[in-house]
Amino acid sequence: MVFGGVAKYLSYLDPLKTIEENIDALYFNINGLMYGEYDEVFKSLFEDKAGVHKAVIDYMSTKNSGYTIKEVSSGTGIKVGTKLTSIIDELVMCGFISGIGKYGNVKKDTKYIINDPHSIFHNKWVKQFSKNEIANLKKHYWSDISLSQKYAIWAGFMFETIAIINLPHYLKARGIQGVVKGASYWSYIDTTNSAKGAQIDIVVEYGNGIYDIVECKYYNDEYVITAEYAKKLKNKLKQFRAHGLNGKIKSELKLVMLSTYGCKKNKEFNALNISLDMTLENIMYP
Repeated sequence: MVFGGVAKYLSYLDPLKTIEENIDALYFNINGLMYGEYDEVFKSLFEDKAGVHKAVIDYMSTKNSGYTIKEVSSGTGIKVGTKLTSIIDELVMCGFISGIGKYGNVKKDTKYIINDPHSIFHNKWVKQFSKNEIANLKKHYWSDISLSQKYAIWAGFMFETIAIINLPHYLKARGIQGVVKGASYWSYIDTTNSAKGAQIDIVVEYGNGIYDIVECKYYNDEYVITAEYAKKLKNKLKQFRAHGLNGKIKSELKLVMLSTYGCKKNKEFNALNISLDMTLENIMYP
């Protein structure tokens, strides 16, 4: 969620320190090995075009759910056309971003999300500070931030990102790769009643009319499904069947929970008829 699994970055970690202490030393210290790395990566990959590529990533970092090409154009001032398409293609090729379509309208509503956790981390936490401010931050800045609600919200979004960019591992763990038609996001806005709107992190469509509705949850323990949250999950299934599948009753919706350490088996969990309770370990080591 910070280093993106890059071996070079992971080699900088001191095993005698906690992960929070390592991040403090590497990022929030002007002598840290990761301080300034973000700019260097773009210079080494894109040379004289580094500025414009970085500008696109900087803008895309402002929203976790991603942007369409038209939205990227509006936010960066780069006109929709060959230049922007080329930038997007190069960022995809280098592993910075990937496209994910909206179920039912993949071509029109394709969004691009940042694949690179290091870029997201830099833009969320490091970019805001000048060199002078970094030099004067208290020694345990990140250690303190990691206890905040702001951190918890960021960690939740990053967990969803990790799940999306590791979809091949999810499918391998699921064990039914051969009949997969595609993976997408889905959302529905009810203009008359916002409570009836719904958003699904990942929809996996199989060739036999079966759909995985994947709900991602980051938590530092077993995740507890409350009665209120169970109600939201039921609404997601209901709205997807009604507006995503246009009421097709023959399609089978399988609710999959993907969380850090799995879900607590309480009455709400059992009542939801959850098809699969997956953990981060299942995805990382399928």
